[in-house]
Amino acid sequence: MERNRGIVGAGLAPALPGWALAPALLAAMPPFMGGGEPSGEKEMTMWLQVSTKGEYGVRIMVDLARHYGGRPRSLTDIGKSELLPLAYLEQLAKLLREAEPPLVTSTRGAHGGYQLSRSPQNITMGEILRVLEGPIAPMICATEGEMTEICGFLGSCKIRHLWAKVRDAVAHTIDTMTLAELVDAPADHEHSSPAQFIAVSDIRVAHTATN
Repeated sequence: MERNRGIVGAGLAPALPGWALAPALLAAMPPFMGGGEPSGEKEMTMWLQVSTKGEYGVRIMVDLARHYGGRPRSLTDIGKSELLPLAYLEQLAKLLREAEPPLVTSTRGAHGGYQLSRSPQNITMGEILRVLEGPIAPMICATEGEMTEICGFLGSCKIRHLWAKVRDAVAHTIDTMTLAELVDAPADHEHSSPAQFIAVSDIRVAHTATN
């Protein structure tokens, strides 16, 4: 498993596979869209990235939440339901089980499997994502907790405040969103209100760049 590198990484990247994140993350964040698109300029897209580890781990938790109160779910069942590779799920389940406090529990035996350690209403998306991805860090100068890298411009930087606001907006959203809310979100996000469903692939910061 790769080392957790932080929930949010800002950079130019293609669209990521979408996983449900509800209520809308963007509803809690100020818009970063520019004004009109001036003549002779083209739009570029900067994605706030969540890794495959984060996406698959959240999908495991959503599957377990859907079946909360029932029999334990095997990773084979989860993999078939979510179309996810079994070998990767085993690694992610270990992370979720060994979290402090644990997010899932496991049972051995023919009818064993995984269950949530507590009700979906008592698990926040912030807990899940930090276990899977590490601290929120849109930039090295705005990471949660202690910085693991030092920027040479830290003492005179004028834009650190921006990255701190991005970090705090993301943190507020995932820390106030429960797993139960995510499970109950409608499937059709294109016609929902901003306070309902949104896919991670829809979360982007758009800006313009001159030719």
